[in-house]
Amino acid sequence: MAATALASRTSYDCTTEVPKVVDRSGTTASVREIGFPQVGPADWRFTLTLDKGQGGKGLDATVVWKNDPIQLAGKHAALVTADGSIAFMAFSGGPCMFTESMCLSLVNMARQPDGTIKFIILPAALATDEKANTRRPFVVVAEGSCKELTQ
Repeated sequence: MAATALASRTSYDCTTEVPKVVDRSGTTASVREIGFPQVGPADWRFTLTLDKGQGGKGLDATVVWKNDPIQLAGKHAALVTADGSIAFMAFSGGPCMFTESMCLSLVNMARQPDGTIKFIILPAALATDEKANTRRPFVVVAEGSCKELTQ
């Protein structure tokens, strides 16, 4: 993925599973799907385009996501983290799904032997207790895969 993108522009059709919350209790953890009543299955698809970064250096990851339920759309500088693997941060001014104002997500992607990409999205997330006027971070994870689009 990274080496290919450095040589030319490459686009992918990506599908995300519905995000899940990681519930932690002591030394154990469980995962459960987060309910999104206004978001349907088609809303969890986006297009990823990778190409050379500004000035021919690095790599840019551009996400086009029609409804953008977790605010990932935009052009982001990406880091090559290993052969065939990249990571990037997505920032947004909101409105946000998991925070009150600004949005932030870490996206980590790795090419698989069959040419597909496996990825994980970790959005910043806060739970708010309005009565107690407190907030606490919690863990949200969304996994998915991408297939290269034919040029």
